[in-house]
Amino acid sequence: MNFRLPGPTALHPHVLAAMQKSMIDHRGAESVRMVRRLVALYQQILGTTQDVYMMTSSGWGGVESLLVNTIAAGDRVLNVSAGFFGEKFGTMAQAFGAEVESLRFADGYIIEAQAVAAKLRSMSDVKAVLLTQNESYTGVLHPLGEIARAIRENSDALILVDAVSASGATETRMDEWGIDGLATASQKALMGPPGMGIFAVSERAWQAYARTKTPRVYFDWGPYKEHLNMGTVPSTAALPVLYALNAAADLIEAEGLANVYARHERIAAFTRACVAKMGLKVLSQPNAHSPALTAVLMPEGVNGDKVRATMNEMDVAVGGSWGRLQGKIIRIGHMGAVTEADIDDAMEVLGDAIAKNR
Repeated sequence: MNFRLPGPTALHPHVLAAMQKSMIDHRGAESVRMVRRLVALYQQILGTTQDVYMMTSSGWGGVESLLVNTIAAGDRVLNVSAGFFGEKFGTMAQAFGAEVESLRFADGYIIEAQAVAAKLRSMSDVKAVLLTQNESYTGVLHPLGEIARAIRENSDALILVDAVSASGATETRMDEWGIDGLATASQKALMGPPGMGIFAVSERAWQAYARTKTPRVYFDWGPYKEHLNMGTVPSTAALPVLYALNAAADLIEAEGLANVYARHERIAAFTRACVAKMGLKVLSQPNAHSPALTAVLMPEGVNGDKVRATMNEMDVAVGGSWGRLQGKIIRIGHMGAVTEADIDDAMEVLGDAIAKNR
């Protein structure tokens, strides 16, 4: 199966082999060595000198932790979105009692920094701004550094970021950009299986943590900080995922981060070129293309869900959509362990599947 979902992603054989290891003491020396090695690598990937924490959860576990540790009921929050996942971030904040105001951009378009700045100038006492770095609903990479700078120039609000489908596929400079909380996950460009949420937070976020009384237990940052000092995590780690991420780290370090990012950009451009050659269009606008996945618009009268089902029968798995984009697009993942040959095969099958469903 040519596994081209936008997450979870296909696993390299080296990573798959690592997951077959026997269990170990999750607080023993080998586990501590892996945790500390991964923390150091993820600090480079996230662009931070702050500690990086790992929790057994989905990526949304890490995102939820950003909220429950910094936002209290009644706090005013600006949620900025351009797709489903950005919108969900705001919905989660509402669930914890935040007064959420939304600024939404059209599907396929980037979040515009100056529009965010103007919105903040029209508001008062904003405790946090919620952002999504890479919107995998639409295949759009937002200019996070530019947006964060505009926020910093107009507000002292915390900047909290869902980077689940961005980390490892594109450069991030958390400290330089003034990001206060950033959450990602194991199963996308970090080249592991699902099961690990990963997050980092600024000193400003820790100050908010000390003031915030939102109920939290499993997602409470305090125990994660305490245990990381010992090279462990508070609860039993998902050891097979830890093994896999450690093996993926071998691959990332051998390739070099700059080369990893360049490869993602190259294969993304190759994918879009293949789409154009087939006479199809992508959803993302020219300044908005994601290095992690591409959303391909279906021709008039062709249902993307049926195309996806046909492709699956032909041993190529791609992502579909839901909500307002259901049936209108398919999403091709090209993050993690992927080559141009994988894309070539997927695009050939896509062409056949569209022809069968006209």
